Amino acid sequence: GQGIDVVRFVERGNAESAEQVVDFLASACLARPLNEESRRSLVKQLESLPPRAGWAQQHDAVNQVLRKVLILIASQPEFQMG
Repeated sequence: GQGIDVVRFVERGNAESAEQVVDFLASACLARPLNEESRRSLVKQLESLPPRAGWAQQHDAVNQVLRKVLILIASQPEFQMG
């Protein structure tokens, strides 16, 4: 398989904007909230995402971007605390 289907996970969390996606993934993964600088940097990674309505047609590409952000979240110091 393709590994984690982050698109489906994020859709279940009803996250649509880049900010909501970052906040949802961070709250799912981190013991504490992201610092603002990290959050802004992660949101920037998602600026190229199509609107959520277009995710189904571009599932693999969107999943790749979301998975990259998930890996970046997992590399945050806040993640190591958990």
